[in-house]
Amino acid sequence: MNIINKTILITGGGSGIGFQIAKQLSGKGNKVIITGRTEEKLRKAAEQLSGVSYIAADVNKTEDIDRLSAYLSDNFNGLDILINNAGHAHYYDLNAATNIAAKAAEEIQTNYLAVVNTIEKLL
Repeated sequence: MNIINKTILITGGGSGIGFQIAKQLSGKGNKVIITGRTEEKLRKAAEQLSGVSYIAADVNKTEDIDRLSAYLSDNFNGLDILINNAGHAHYYDLNAATNIAAKAAEEIQTNYLAVVNTIEKLL
């Protein structure tokens, strides 16, 4: 697939896989926006890449997604691609773990419900 001259939002774009995706896509003339919870991490990531902007937002907070949506509307002429990369996972030692249900709920919130909410708000 040849993705060029698109406007692309990458959640969890400040490090890891999200950062590498931003690196690849920004190198092809795309307008790439990265988002994540930590502004300093996003700023440092964006400084390493050409043509990448950032906005700090937590995908688990509806008010942050609303602010992100407004930012995109105000600063970009539409969004072509959303890469829901933000994720959360716990390590489980079932013999020693406590609060397993609470940890699972956090994972479901970030890895599923936040994805659905982000898609709905950005559509």
